[in-house]
Amino acid sequence: MAGPVVLAGITALVALSVVPVSAEGRKRDRDRDGLTNRYEIKRSHTNPRRADTDRDRLRDGFEVRRSHTDPLRKDTDGDGLRDDYEVRRSKTSPRRKDTDADGVADGVELLLGTDPRRPPPAPPSPPPPSLPPLSPPPSSAPPPGGAVPDTPSPPPPSPPPPSASPAGGFPNPASTGVPAGWTPAETRSSDLTVSTPGAVVQDVRFTDGADIVVRADNVTIRRVDMQGGSITNQYGTAPQGCGHNMMVEDATFEQIPDTFEPSDSPVIGEGSYTARRIEIDGRGEGPRLSDCGPVNLEDSFIKIHGADPSTPACDVVHSDGVQGVAGRGVTAINNTIIFQTSCGTSPWYVGGAGAAYPNTGRYDIDRLLVSGGGYVFRQGVAGSVTGLRIVNNSWVYGPLGDMDCSAISPWEAKLVTIDSNYQVTGIVRDQQCTK
Repeated sequence: MAGPVVLAGITALVALSVVPVSAEGRKRDRDRDGLTNRYEIKRSHTNPRRADTDRDRLRDGFEVRRSHTDPLRKDTDGDGLRDDYEVRRSKTSPRRKDTDADGVADGVELLLGTDPRRPPPAPPSPPPPSLPPLSPPPSSAPPPGGAVPDTPSPPPPSPPPPSASPAGGFPNPASTGVPAGWTPAETRSSDLTVSTPGAVVQDVRFTDGADIVVRADNVTIRRVDMQGGSITNQYGTAPQGCGHNMMVEDATFEQIPDTFEPSDSPVIGEGSYTARRIEIDGRGEGPRLSDCGPVNLEDSFIKIHGADPSTPACDVVHSDGVQGVAGRGVTAINNTIIFQTSCGTSPWYVGGAGAAYPNTGRYDIDRLLVSGGGYVFRQGVAGSVTGLRIVNNSWVYGPLGDMDCSAISPWEAKLVTIDSNYQVTGIVRDQQCTK
């Protein structure tokens, strides 16, 4: 059987067309829609001269950064309701054709006069049939020498006490990203589209904000340096329009050298991927959990810098280390998420039932070091949390926010101090799960 297609250098690469943009034009927002001209030309492919490209009464910047709808389509989910109607009036999900998953599209429900946000109640279950009384068990004669007294089973052994940090330490820049001494086989400044199932992209440096767009299943991306660019595996309506089972490992995500662009766009999206030993150095958003499928996040270091304090951008960006937007679950093992500034939302943010785009599935966390943000850790969905280490006094408002403690079991967390290598140096106290 033939092996995977390896895409390194320029062999067999399919690049998207790129329109040259001047340095000044990269920073300008001609139509004042909240997206720079460079972003609209290279990434969202919206019209930089029109604030509302698809004329759905939502600005392009709002659709990209807040509602996460398609700025090129008036009706992102095809349910017969325009995106602005769903956001502002019906309060249904503009990304989900059937918000309440009752088998009827939102637009049809409104025509029928039913609530598109609430499925009809299930019919009452019939009473269980009556059963005849159980017959008493036959008596058994005691063994010779009389009856043997009941012997209780020994209790299970107690779990070992949680340690301050994992045996190998929490991930840091030295243990993540492209390996020390790495040199790329190719450097490219244009976007790359991968359409071959099972392809491998490796040893490439992407400059000037160039992106990787994955339009095939089982694609592996390893040892890449993304300077201002991102990796996305969603190219249409999820879950059909997604490249599933994507692997990203030993990759670095950084700003374009000698520039800084405030941002809250994810470096990896939109679900159905594994990210292993990735390093995010000063970008505005980390990996996104969304409706392409469940995510695995392992042994990674994420340092978020969404904007600089005392700048207008600080009040605009909604940066997160990891964010769930219509997520389908995550398993996160041994990761570090650090906020460099107070601008942004939270290192870990997975909203609950009240979120605009509810997250489903389980969100299981083992060994996570987090620091900074308004609230450092926010999880309003079901899952387990063990080995959570929150850097003491690193928050603006508090260590926890928007928690659904009844849905999280087990829970084990501590407030800690760390050193410059992001390793725990002391335990301040246990942190109970509080709302």
